[in-house]
Amino acid sequence: MLYPAELRDRSGFLIAKVAVDEGGMTKAAASVLMLLALAACGANAPMPGLEAGERGRVVRVVDGDVLVLNGGQTVRLASLEAPRLARRDAEAEPHAESARDMLETLSLGRDVQLYYPGLTRDRYDRAIAHVLTRDGRGPPVWFNQLLLRQGAARVRLYPDTDAGADALFAAETEARLARRGLWALSVYQPKPVAALDPAGARFGLVHMSFGPVLPDAAGSDDRDACVRAVSGTDMVVRVSRAAAAVCEAPADAVYEVRGRVRGGELLLTHPRHAVPLREP
Repeated sequence: MLYPAELRDRSGFLIAKVAVDEGGMTKAAASVLMLLALAACGANAPMPGLEAGERGRVVRVVDGDVLVLNGGQTVRLASLEAPRLARRDAEAEPHAESARDMLETLSLGRDVQLYYPGLTRDRYDRAIAHVLTRDGRGPPVWFNQLLLRQGAARVRLYPDTDAGADALFAAETEARLARRGLWALSVYQPKPVAALDPAGARFGLVHMSFGPVLPDAAGSDDRDACVRAVSGTDMVVRVSRAAAAVCEAPADAVYEVRGRVRGGELLLTHPRHAVPLREP
């Protein structure tokens, strides 16, 4: 039989509500404790040079990478992508509820400080920030890094908010090697480009070989540095101006590319989203 219980820190702050049996804690409770231990031991402060922003208390978690402060400001955690919850036009992505629950466990009720890596607002007026706890209830917890380390999200960079990418990629690599969180699921493993649904709209990691630059690609605009064919498929990669170096990548070299596939196109927004795996 399970009994309700609460996990609290030394100050009495409620960490999580769990269920325990007569013999001790459940697996869920043990996982929460492990997560918080890692937060206390491994949370480095964000890098120097970030602009300190608002402080506030987290009152709501929208999904695995979006939270709301008590002043009403919605915050999109910078440089990561958590699985999406269900929307009117799409089902929830695998691990979406677990990612949301992890951020809720870490953040709800905590006093936090925002740190801006560049651009401060997106087109929805959400703050784009790194978020650190600042309430004296233990060591500071850097949410962006910890979520990646626990496999609740993947790195997704944009050139105007990419400060701290080295630390974030290191956290993601740790989770990938340990197969934590979403990395334990086959759906999130890098896939050969031939296995993709070209009509899909999911952010993911793809193994591909670049074909030639297409000089007169249909629909290209001023935001594209180039459009490249993908060897062996009808797909193309739209390379943003920020990632223009990828236009010079050798044809037939194998790359791991991260981006969102939509309508037979993969959108490449950052040079670090294309990592060479094998030269031609």
